[in-house]
Amino acid sequence: MTVNRTPKRPRGRPPSISREQILEAAHSLPSDELTMPAVAKILGVKTPALYHHFKNRNDLLRTMGEELIQGLDVSTGDPQQWRSWLLVKARDSIAFYVDNPVLMELDNAARSLALGMQLAESVLETLEGAGFTAMESFYIWNLVSYHISTEARIQIEMLKPGYEDQLAVFEKTLESYRLKTPRTCKLFDELGWERPIEHFEVSLRWIIERIPEPS
Repeated sequence: MTVNRTPKRPRGRPPSISREQILEAAHSLPSDELTMPAVAKILGVKTPALYHHFKNRNDLLRTMGEELIQGLDVSTGDPQQWRSWLLVKARDSIAFYVDNPVLMELDNAARSLALGMQLAESVLETLEGAGFTAMESFYIWNLVSYHISTEARIQIEMLKPGYEDQLAVFEKTLESYRLKTPRTCKLFDELGWERPIEHFEVSLRWIIERIPEPS
């Protein structure tokens, strides 16, 4: 019996759009509106046409992240100036996230691979050059990167419509806790939540300045 070894052709029509066209359309959308149907609508095709190039939204986001990361400076710093370099690196990373909010749509694993791994490599090399062990360098970056991610999300939210309304709701809710948590409420009053970027800068400096010198 002969076996037909002719490869089967995929069902359906061949895609009428390219991978590059899909990526260009996806980049034109706000990150919180980026869906496969929305991309298909821009291109004037049906949503299934996108799946010839990308398995799903996460696959599309991952590819976008890999493209965007090419614009991030991941160079190492002067080990003798590791504190100031680390502060600048944190600022630059936050600005990069805010300029490219689609990166925050990636799941943690994908974001770590697309962005965190390359940043971590430059940080580890710089800190190890300053005299820290590999594990100490990892703990330092783990602490700083957590603050980077948190601050980036806050700044991205601040740019969205309706943020002022959210702030007003928070302040109103805070009033109901004044009797139960007077110290915390007093602290919030002193901080002034309308200046979160300023507070982040202070807290980040505080953290970095308290990292002991390598032994």
